[in-house]
Amino acid sequence: MLQSLDDQIVFAPRWPASPFPGLRPFRVTATEDESLIFYGRNRAKDEILARLNSSHLVFVVGPSGCGKSSLLKVGVIPALEAGLLTHAGANWRVAEMRPGDRPVRNLAYALAELRTDAGANDVSDQIYDVLCSDENGLWLVAETLAPRAAPNPLLILIDQFEEVFGSQVAAQSESKSLLELIVAFWTKAHPNLFLVVTMRTDFLEQCANFPKLADAINATLFMTPVLRDSEIKSVISMPPEPYHGVVEEKLAEAMVKDTSSEIGYSPDHLPLMQHALSWLWNNAVSAAGLSKSPPRPDSTAPSQAVMLTHDRYVTHGGLKGILNKHADELLAGLSDREQRIAQVVFTRLSERDENRYRRSPTSASALATLADCGAAELERVVSVFSDPSVSFLDRRPLANEAGELIDVS
Repeated sequence: MLQSLDDQIVFAPRWPASPFPGLRPFRVTATEDESLIFYGRNRAKDEILARLNSSHLVFVVGPSGCGKSSLLKVGVIPALEAGLLTHAGANWRVAEMRPGDRPVRNLAYALAELRTDAGANDVSDQIYDVLCSDENGLWLVAETLAPRAAPNPLLILIDQFEEVFGSQVAAQSESKSLLELIVAFWTKAHPNLFLVVTMRTDFLEQCANFPKLADAINATLFMTPVLRDSEIKSVISMPPEPYHGVVEEKLAEAMVKDTSSEIGYSPDHLPLMQHALSWLWNNAVSAAGLSKSPPRPDSTAPSQAVMLTHDRYVTHGGLKGILNKHADELLAGLSDREQRIAQVVFTRLSERDENRYRRSPTSASALATLADCGAAELERVVSVFSDPSVSFLDRRPLANEAGELIDVS
């Protein structure tokens, strides 16, 4: 957003509506910039920037729920756009994608969206053909989108790379093609193209079955550490301050203890903490009588600070208790039939495989078939759990076709 001030043009911060995003990853949109409320990852951000300074490919690997996607989307990418990778400048273009059901098709569509001189679908088909026909396809596409002579670097973020091994992939040949494209790019990187790939640690074993991919990962690996206690405390206490909010010291200490890696890492800890903070914030805003006009950094401060308290946290059962209470409240608002549809949806989206759960993003049409319900019935259920104040589910358009893909946040 632009504002004029004494003949100067300044950028007004795009503050998010809430200081806590809940279960979903942090993000930057046209209206909200959640890098403004992102704390605790400066060391990791700086290390990834250092890797990109010497290599055009970085595999960002870490346990489930440690915040890899958020680190890239609201940590590394804004830093690149601020010019902190000095030799590349600040005029970046970014293509984000997840493998989903069509890994190469989804990559082609993400790249096509960077073009403004033709319809995205038409360009997507052309890029897809290039990527499928030549293992050096990323170089060839980069030379079109970000020519070596132009000062416009291109970053491709392949998020949740483990999806290439999922049962939702329509054609395994596309997974194989994506692996080959990455390996070829690692062997011969285009000077104006950078590639960052995020993946869960527990899928490294499957990558070992592809020797050339394993070599590329070994050479470019960044292992994302879980947050230290001091970093967790900043994640808890810092975001509410611009929103005229305060986290009780006793609450911060309790949440650090419940989330700390010192008690044994759990993939649920960080998302559960963000959900609990979001729930506590919304309840504190309601208790202060501010629901119709929640406090924001760019609004007048309320007469007293919004207080997140230890008592409310303990009363509602801590991290898991708050999540269960919230889920029960949502389910209670559904009919018996809608509850059954919700059960089918969540069972499908979180597949169990060899004693671990993994995401299995599924199209809305496929979910409707599995749940034996109509599109309107499915929409009512999904909308409850994907509401911005809830964010149990994530939804995004299918690449190059009508419909949408549903996933857990």
